[in-house]
Amino acid sequence: MLRYILKRTGGILITLFLVSIFIFLFIRMIPGDPARLMLGEKATPEAIQAITQQYGLDKPLVTQYVIWMKGVLVGDFGTSLRTKMPVLYEIGLRYGNTMKLACLAILWSVVAGLIIGIWSGTHASKWQDYTGITVSVLGQAVPEFWIGLMLILVFCVKLKWFPIVPTGTLRGLILPAFTLGAYMMSTVARFTRSSIIEALKEDYTRTARAKGLRERTVIYKHVLKNSMIPVITIVGMQFGVMLGGAVLVESVFGYSGLGLLLIESINYRDYTMLQTLVLIFSLHFVVINLLVDVLYAVVNPEIRLD
Repeated sequence: MLRYILKRTGGILITLFLVSIFIFLFIRMIPGDPARLMLGEKATPEAIQAITQQYGLDKPLVTQYVIWMKGVLVGDFGTSLRTKMPVLYEIGLRYGNTMKLACLAILWSVVAGLIIGIWSGTHASKWQDYTGITVSVLGQAVPEFWIGLMLILVFCVKLKWFPIVPTGTLRGLILPAFTLGAYMMSTVARFTRSSIIEALKEDYTRTARAKGLRERTVIYKHVLKNSMIPVITIVGMQFGVMLGGAVLVESVFGYSGLGLLLIESINYRDYTMLQTLVLIFSLHFVVINLLVDVLYAVVNPEIRLD
């Protein structure tokens, strides 16, 4: 397994290098002059030129990329064009907020999704199954921003149970985490249901039942264990999305996380911040994919990682 991890790590480095080139070029295709946005509409051409030269925006793109990558290799991701503060400092202030939100959302959504999926899959074509399917469809069909706005209206404005602007406390994170995890819960429920229905048709399930094992033992020891591979895959992918900023949810609730920072950076054409944020989001995805592959072997020892 160690050899596999080292091989994948090399692939991750190559992927991040290619992503960095794409990020750098794509961001500079966004219309708008960062210097003009920083100084305002009344800025003089001389002032704009001075800012452009100060941040090296007048240099050729290849030179700008080389300068940025040299800094990245030594841990210096540059200075934010918007706040004039180090990029990693600004990200560090909000990274923990997004991590708490994503972890809480993933926790409740996976637990709820597994419960609904198991309930539906073990009662296929019955009212329990139809109820679970309805919940799953609603969770995927209703937009996150609408769920967030309705929760704010009911629980913050009308009932006043939660603060309108979320804080770092558990009480302040409940509504954003519920909104962020709604789609995830539905997806986990659907995949779990489908996997269990397929596993119930397999020979090992019939063999376990023929041995006289209790139905609960058959479900939880044999069926569920062999149904987890696709569920683990979707959980890993969705967790990467959540750590990627949860842009809509953070914007609706005004939550100070990476998603809101991304929106602010786009509005101000903050190149250095945007480059670093997207690179971090990409790192999340490739690392989580590696962890998911390793988890496959943990869940099912028959899977060999070479």
